[in-house]
Amino acid sequence: MTEDSNLNDNIKLCECGCGKPTNIYKGRYSRFLHSHNLKTINQSGENHWNWKGGRVKVNGYWYIYKPNHYFANNRGYYAEHRWVYEQYYNVCLLPWVGIHHINEKRDDNRIENLRPMFSSDHAILHQTKNMSDRFCNLCNTNETRWWYIDINGFLCYLCYSHISYLIKYKKKEIRKPRKKKDTSDRYCSDCGSYKTCIDKYGSPVWARDGKGGWLDKNCNLRKWRRLNKNLN
Repeated sequence: MTEDSNLNDNIKLCECGCGKPTNIYKGRYSRFLHSHNLKTINQSGENHWNWKGGRVKVNGYWYIYKPNHYFANNRGYYAEHRWVYEQYYNVCLLPWVGIHHINEKRDDNRIENLRPMFSSDHAILHQTKNMSDRFCNLCNTNETRWWYIDINGFLCYLCYSHISYLIKYKKKEIRKPRKKKDTSDRYCSDCGSYKTCIDKYGSPVWARDGKGGWLDKNCNLRKWRRLNKNLN
């Protein structure tokens, strides 16, 4: 009798509820017999073997088991804070209406801590940063439309725009002066002139004549016009 009682104590029954003992696999008893775990698919709610009271916590929010609710998820759970608000005011919250927790605690679902608002306004409320402690490094202002990150802090919109304008349109003042070549010994081999036109940088315009000499701008243009007429 003692040996039979010890064997009965060590036997583990299948968790599907069939009452049959399970097999030993890798030194321990299995939870289910082969294919018996499929029997639990149709067992939902309080009849499920892993039932925990119908109240679970997901991302800090409490969800309760309400499979008959119109907006319940695919597992039959619905947000508790929405359910509390609906039951207190006898309303049905639509999907684009959100519930805000006034004290910022997601698991505090007291009715005095719940406030309805549109989902877009709710997202803006939680994503807005507190920028009251920001000051511009240049003008030391605390009020601006946009803030820009600086090396040692922040810049206001006006100071950032002014700096961007200087960098973009005042490049000539920032550039280094261009070095000018010494062309005092050059003269035109066609007309013999020592002078020629000046470009936008203040440098004289000379062109090679193909014979080791130089041509000024006007003589060089006349040369190319004659070549074009001969080709035509």
